[in-house]
Amino acid sequence: MKGLTVTFSQNIQARFTRTKGKAWFIVTVEYPISGTPNLNAPYMQHATIFTQRVLDSNIDINLTTATFLPQSDFQTTFAKTIQNGGLNPDDQILCRVVVKCSYLNTQNGDLVDGDLGDFVSPKTPSGDNNPVGDFESWFVLEPSA
Repeated sequence: MKGLTVTFSQNIQARFTRTKGKAWFIVTVEYPISGTPNLNAPYMQHATIFTQRVLDSNIDINLTTATFLPQSDFQTTFAKTIQNGGLNPDDQILCRVVVKCSYLNTQNGDLVDGDLGDFVSPKTPSGDNNPVGDFESWFVLEPSA
């Protein structure tokens, strides 16, 4: 709920202001439905993954960072989905982050290279020396106790 921040090696700017980030900063949450879901949630089926796209309340670009803040209602949605979803205690809930770099320019007007190059550590710059491409990452979300 505190947001997600992606850091770039150069200052960036959005190429299109009309999209307000919804087209280029995509956050989804995947819930594995391995148990029996609540009957009030017919859209959740056993032995599948239920995916939600998280809506942003704000996406802010500040020099070398782009920060995604989810809408405040997502915290309730997350808790209700866990409650109704038939998740088992060992199930891992994945949060996937995709940044469509064809929507971003550097301060020099170049397209941002988002493809993952030779990944060594989180401090190593990404990129395969070709403009555009998608930056993709993921992590496990832990339900609140």
